[in-house]
Amino acid sequence: FEGTQKDNGRDMAQKGRGPRSRRGLPFGVWSHRNGSFGATIWDSGRSVYLGLYSTVEAAAAVAKGAKEKMLKGESC
Repeated sequence: FEGTQKDNGRDMAQKGRGPRSRRGLPFGVWSHRNGSFGATIWDSGRSVYLGLYSTVEAAAAVAKGAKEKMLKGESC
């Protein structure tokens, strides 16, 4: 797919091909120093914070749901 960086990023997100972090965490999930996991997505070049969760699975579910809403044009 050739296009702008934004187009390529959206295409990767729609196909579920976002890269995993070096730590092996799912798309949109990061580890917090207190042992919990944060969920974040990128929308129009801005980071959207989605909260902290006690498990990787919970944070990943929130990030995935927000990403799907964003791709449909709904606000997070």
